Amino acid sequence: RGLGDVYKRQAPSSQSNELDSIVDLSIANDHIDLSVFSLPTDATELDGYIDLLESGGNTTLQLFDAPAGNVIQSIELIGMSKDSLYGGTGWTSEEDILNKLLTDNTLVV
Repeated sequence: RGLGDVYKRQAPSSQSNELDSIVDLSIANDHIDLSVFSLPTDATELDGYIDLLESGGNTTLQLFDAPAGNVIQSIELIGMSKDSLYGGTGWTSEEDILNKLLTDNTLVV
């Protein structure tokens, strides 16, 4: 895996549901580091803390403070569909997408 960009989220401010945007994410090289949030490292558990919402060719990662809790952070991936995150076409579960992002070290928790 090449050395790409690292999008590291710093400690959240007092605001809830902050919105960040990432442009030109390279699944093969870049990393989204969310380790500041102390999220589960297992895709099945992580699926309760991250929602993937697709709209207009972009995918937004919504991070929750607990399963079915409050949104604490939103990260919009500009130009990235769910299919492009998974590397395929057609319907795939969010858990499968998260598992691939974790396995590929694109998502760091």
